[in-house]
Amino acid sequence: MRTRAGTRVAGGLAVALLASLLAAPAGAVDVDNYWKADVWGHPVEPYAQIPEELDAGSPGAWAQLAGKLPVQCEANGTLIDTGGSGETVDQLGYELSDHNYHNPGKAAAANPENRNPVKADVTTFPNGPESKAECASPTSGASSASWGRYLSKDFSFESASSDSTETKSSEQGSIVSETTNKVQGVKVGPLSIGTVLSWLKVEFRQSQEPLISYKIEISGITDGQSSSGAGYTGVALAGQGIVGRDLANQFNGQVKNGQPGFKPLGKYGLRVLEPRIGYSHSQRYVVEVSALDGLFGLAARQNQIGDGFGMRIGVSRAAGRYELNGTPPPHDHYGYLDDPTFGFY
Repeated sequence: MRTRAGTRVAGGLAVALLASLLAAPAGAVDVDNYWKADVWGHPVEPYAQIPEELDAGSPGAWAQLAGKLPVQCEANGTLIDTGGSGETVDQLGYELSDHNYHNPGKAAAANPENRNPVKADVTTFPNGPESKAECASPTSGASSASWGRYLSKDFSFESASSDSTETKSSEQGSIVSETTNKVQGVKVGPLSIGTVLSWLKVEFRQSQEPLISYKIEISGITDGQSSSGAGYTGVALAGQGIVGRDLANQFNGQVKNGQPGFKPLGKYGLRVLEPRIGYSHSQRYVVEVSALDGLFGLAARQNQIGDGFGMRIGVSRAAGRYELNGTPPPHDHYGYLDDPTFGFY
């Protein structure tokens, strides 16, 4: 039979235990309430609105960090991204095949592990197309994919590669999303371009506007009559640590000064797009940088439906939301922009 004193002791121990479970650990004054960030890239991205863009491309590299519980990382490197970070068509095939289908060109990783391991590598043949993915921890992911020559009458390139990383830093109170996308040996009719590169780095900060760094480089532009020169003298645009709302003004300030490569690119219907940033229905900032955008005609479908299709070259994207203690970041100065993963995750 428990005495009154014993009951008081037991009750005191229970209260102490409960307090220890509920008390915040040392140094945990800033508790992460919610974060979800994605980064992905497509060196080559054809598009058509049917009725909405699906953001498919090749190759593709994507990583995602999500919290709070369960904190998790997912990453895909894929030779052909079917849209929705390589998950839209692939996931449908997986479900319809009773979980037996797997995209043979995709390396998928997760941490904690699910049906995907922490690290994956898909190699077609020595020095051939390759895709990789790794989630070294629930707060760190990386992916890459590369493949070689694509040839057609209207559009071709020699090689393409995509590399994406995403890391959450408790010390800095941020998630850093970074992607680099490169295409070499591009030909559009008589136009030749040595290298097209886009690089995007977005720092999603706790309940603050993101900081954006980017680089667009287009070199060795030749239209068969004249050349812009070798190296990185064609088009070079960049920015470092720009607050999101200032991105467009910073970019346009450089464009106004002119670039030697604009004229030959424009002659063949190619343009360097202004980076886009907006706020989505999923309450995430969305950032997009495309090195080149243009409309390419298909001779086989001349004067028919589908006689032209859009193509972006060097596409880098990031989308993220990082709230501290339920405080959303400011977004009054941002227009709406679709979240490429909204509806798939």
